[in-house]
Amino acid sequence: MSPEYFISIAWSLPLGNYVVESSTENLAFVSRVIAAGRRKGILCLTINLSSYNDVGQAFSSVEGDSINRVIEGKSKQSIIHFESADVLAANDKYTFWLRTALEIERYTTGNVIPIFSLTQNAIEAMFLDVKAPFYQSHFSF
Repeated sequence: MSPEYFISIAWSLPLGNYVVESSTENLAFVSRVIAAGRRKGILCLTINLSSYNDVGQAFSSVEGDSINRVIEGKSKQSIIHFESADVLAANDKYTFWLRTALEIERYTTGNVIPIFSLTQNAIEAMFLDVKAPFYQSHFSF
């Protein structure tokens, strides 16, 4: 799938959260998706969660505040890339908040496309474990 094709169909597919394993190739694809989105006038935000001491600090940062406003507001079409999202797999209270906020946004406006990049172990812990906050709410690409 090309980044341009992804951009053209992403909002018409009810697939929830997009997930990629954190490999060089996959992160390059996400970068190309973001670039294609920006060329189409789509708001694209990235937060590298490994840049913070914890998830709470990330979501209270300037980048985190921008993301919160996009998720909770009735914004235009947006892509949010949660880079190095492994810390979210720890079932942190912020992870449950994020899932709830993204689900509400998806069912009310559906304007936000979240993309999570994380290791395979974190994907299993965050999306495939029945106790996980994002259990079965993803589409891998």
